[in-house]
Amino acid sequence: MDPSPEQVDDPASRDLAVPRSLVVTSEWAWRGLVIGSFIAVLIYLATFLSFVLVPVIIATFFTATLEPIRDRLLRLGMGRNVASALACVVGFVLIGGAISLAASQVISNFDELARQTSEGLQRISRNFSGAPFHLKSRGI
Repeated sequence: MDPSPEQVDDPASRDLAVPRSLVVTSEWAWRGLVIGSFIAVLIYLATFLSFVLVPVIIATFFTATLEPIRDRLLRLGMGRNVASALACVVGFVLIGGAISLAASQVISNFDELARQTSEGLQRISRNFSGAPFHLKSRGI
């Protein structure tokens, strides 16, 4: 006897044929695949458009950081253009100062940094020459 259309579409009869855990797992699996595909497309687009996205993100961060300074200058009675220009100059000075501070730290500790880099590369070479890779030093 063939099943009637009501029996085929009935969730209760479907549950008898397939274990509930398998149904739940398959439902989660396709949702995971859709979400994973969406994230993969977003990452691809972000890497493809990174030459545009990175400057926009930096500019947005820079603007959000300088907005409180601009608001303070506006409350002190400065015009909008002057307050924006002065906030921009203050931002450039702060960023320049941070970069010069970081550069001076790298320069002053360059010998230690070079030594640690050399040790790290030697450790990586030793790790890759042993099990399970068995690479030769010239291959690394």
